[in-house]
Amino acid sequence: MIRVLTLAFICFLILPIASCDAGEVKKSYDLPDFKVAGLNKTDISTGTVILNLFASWCGPCLAEHPVITQLSKKIPVYGIALMDQPEAVAAYLKKNGNPYRRVGIDKDGSSIPVFQAPGVPITYVLHNGKVIYENNGPVTFVQKAEILKLVAKQQ
Repeated sequence: MIRVLTLAFICFLILPIASCDAGEVKKSYDLPDFKVAGLNKTDISTGTVILNLFASWCGPCLAEHPVITQLSKKIPVYGIALMDQPEAVAAYLKKNGNPYRRVGIDKDGSSIPVFQAPGVPITYVLHNGKVIYENNGPVTFVQKAEILKLVAKQQ
């Protein structure tokens, strides 16, 4: 419990300042192989989709949730809950709405090194398994517009 609270504190205070560099990926790259309970790379390797790394205890994740929900109406969105418990994720999504087609649960954070995740949230736009856009930090309404333009180019 103390570990979760410490991570939540770090995410809430430091991540919004340290990790809010957004922008298009200059050169697309393959999404790393991953497998967490409920989701793996093959589930999101076809078409254009969004992968959102989040946590139920993360303040910036809650702040971006309305934007992710709006994006999910236009683009399939999948999620990975990092360092989280299924019950907490279910309660979070019940309270705030569930924009995800499927959510993987990474209870112990084992996928953090795979994604080289400095913290959450992180959002990837994927096209046929390749990352074409990456955002470290909460997705804003400005970035939502950028994502929608990028996705329109892929179709």
